[in-house]
Amino acid sequence: MTTKKIQAIDSNHIWHPFTQHKDFENLEPLVIERARGIFLYDKRGKRYYDTIASWWTNVHGHGHPTLTRAVSRQARRLDHVNFSGFTHRPACELVDALMQKLPPQLQKFFFSDNGSTAIEVALKMAFQFFTNQAIEGRHGFAYLTNAYHGDTLGAMSVGGIDQFHKVYDALRFSAQRMDFPTPPSQPDGSTGNVVNSPASAESIEKLRQFFFIHGSSLCAVIVEPLIQCVGGMQVYCAAWLQELAQLARSHQVFVIFDEVATGFGRTGSMFALNQCGVTPDFLCVSKGITGGLLPLALTITSKSVAQAFEGDAATKTFFHGHSYTANPISCAVALASLKLFDKEHTLEQMIEPAKIFAQLLTHSYEEDHIGDVRHLGLIGAVDIVKSKSRNQSFAPDVHIGQKIYRKSLKHGLVLRPLGDSIYWFLPLSVNKKQIKEIMKRSLDVIRHTVAEYA
Repeated sequence: MTTKKIQAIDSNHIWHPFTQHKDFENLEPLVIERARGIFLYDKRGKRYYDTIASWWTNVHGHGHPTLTRAVSRQARRLDHVNFSGFTHRPACELVDALMQKLPPQLQKFFFSDNGSTAIEVALKMAFQFFTNQAIEGRHGFAYLTNAYHGDTLGAMSVGGIDQFHKVYDALRFSAQRMDFPTPPSQPDGSTGNVVNSPASAESIEKLRQFFFIHGSSLCAVIVEPLIQCVGGMQVYCAAWLQELAQLARSHQVFVIFDEVATGFGRTGSMFALNQCGVTPDFLCVSKGITGGLLPLALTITSKSVAQAFEGDAATKTFFHGHSYTANPISCAVALASLKLFDKEHTLEQMIEPAKIFAQLLTHSYEEDHIGDVRHLGLIGAVDIVKSKSRNQSFAPDVHIGQKIYRKSLKHGLVLRPLGDSIYWFLPLSVNKKQIKEIMKRSLDVIRHTVAEYA
């Protein structure tokens, strides 16, 4: 099929996610033909740095032979089987391997197939736990301002981004919104990486007041630990999470960690919880779990939670499942990806690239059109402004983030915006030379686009 034919079918018949098609009437969709390592290649052979890891899924680089072999081997052996009443080796091997990398309290694994469903499972389990225990009045949930946990109805109900969620208010259940713990500025004025900073007295007091008012009616509180991703790649400190966990436990409220985006090395540790000093009651993972090859998700909890679902089949069973639950091919490639972390020393290998990434981002704060900089592991973001020195932002109708994105494609980059913020969510396989080239091109694109519209 020719490029023109593909683009015509796409434009006329395919409905893309998070896309206003009216804005793209005069733009032909980019046709990606293949991928290798950190690069995407279009049908004409032009290559693009995959700076957002194909929507935060790719970990070890595209086309890693170990992962593609795992898919092929498993597809020949067992492609799929009903997971209600059956089990299989890939699922059990994956669970066994994950338990070696998780806190010992997290020992019960529920499979699903994407981040939103992992969140739905955690919400439903937390809610039903109290119902099964005949504990009344524990039906509430709490979430952070600007939170994003997915697009299914339960996940949207604990989401705090009006652009995505407000139109569905009539469908969402009521939940309580907590203030985001605003991080302190660094010496250069940017946010930077504030994970090890102390929590501000004001944010702790607000958190305590919140639990004083709402603690007795909540069944769970949900957060993305250390960094809100869709909410603008906003980094915050571990000390605040420790206080949250302590208050939640004292009020018998479950803590749900959404590590759909932050899991599997993104923040510099296998899971963000490793830097928090907090073990959640529920851990939700997806995206990078298979290295970016196939859909898979897990909601992981404790045996004490699972025990509340044992008993009468009609009233205590967790009635939830998916047709492709624990798909053997997905489980096999997830296990292969997990083994690569040990074989290739992935977390150790990313230390130096992450340092260079942080240095280049921090240096960019000197430019007048960079309003703020933050970073964690191989995740980073900058806010784009018209002039920092004059305290001028771009008008919303300029859509400066989208304009930077479109220009980035011409320069062999994929810089998807979050509003007027530009972010990088790099594969862990990126090397120092590639990071330097990515950041050089990125900052040139930003600089020239801002000059054009300022």
